[in-house]
Amino acid sequence: MTAYTIDPCALQTSIREVLAERARSVHLAHGEVTIEVAAADYLDVAVVLRDAPQCQFNQLIDLCAVDYSQYKDMPWEGLRFCVVLHLLSTTLNQRLRLKVFATDDEQPRLASVNGVWNAANWFEREAFDLFGVVFDGHPDLRRILTDYGFVGHPMRKDFPLCGHVEMHYDAEQKRVVYRPVSIEPREITPRIVRARLWEAGLKPISVSPCLKSAITRLILAPSTLRRMGCCDSFSNWMAKSCSMPIPMWGCCIAPPKNWLNTRPIFRRCRTWIGWIMCR
Repeated sequence: MTAYTIDPCALQTSIREVLAERARSVHLAHGEVTIEVAAADYLDVAVVLRDAPQCQFNQLIDLCAVDYSQYKDMPWEGLRFCVVLHLLSTTLNQRLRLKVFATDDEQPRLASVNGVWNAANWFEREAFDLFGVVFDGHPDLRRILTDYGFVGHPMRKDFPLCGHVEMHYDAEQKRVVYRPVSIEPREITPRIVRARLWEAGLKPISVSPCLKSAITRLILAPSTLRRMGCCDSFSNWMAKSCSMPIPMWGCCIAPPKNWLNTRPIFRRCRTWIGWIMCR
């Protein structure tokens, strides 16, 4: 650590001593300390982290909410909504992650830390707008990203992708009105390309990835051809002949119709491809 940064292990020990039983967990990962506190102690812990000489986290970098209902695509048995704060101590040059879970999954409520860090104002409004977390004591808790008439909270895992209502302009009423969503749910099935190619009489030809890469470099990099001493006419011929419609599954190239008259060029092409593959 530098002279202006305390060791994360020392910070972890200091936080354990300062918070004592109010910290449910204090662990160190990737050089940063993460602590979890109860919702009842959330506001008091925030004041201690800002004012305690061992902490001095005077800046709030970020505040966000997390919906753990489908965490890692696995059933979640704990509380659903969590608020995560990222704090910075400019004195100790250290960062801290503070986590707190709301006790009510139906109507999550937590104390507002806007009085501790003024930067939490819009962050808490965003968490309320997108996740529905209510922050008691916030001076202006209203939506910040969605419309005031928006129904629901779009970042919740159970929110439908098409939403609940849609907005349009009513010419008779001369104003914007809301109505139920008219989008019908549909299932997108990927197109099967191989079957169509087989029906068209096109058969797959296996070509090694090295050969494919070499041919691509010959076609798409004229500067490479010039460095190898190849003339521009050969490059133009390769670009013209290899850009013909070709039966391809992955990579295969069909020679032009007059390939018998261009066998010397094919031999030269084979020489350059072998040279590239050996590099």
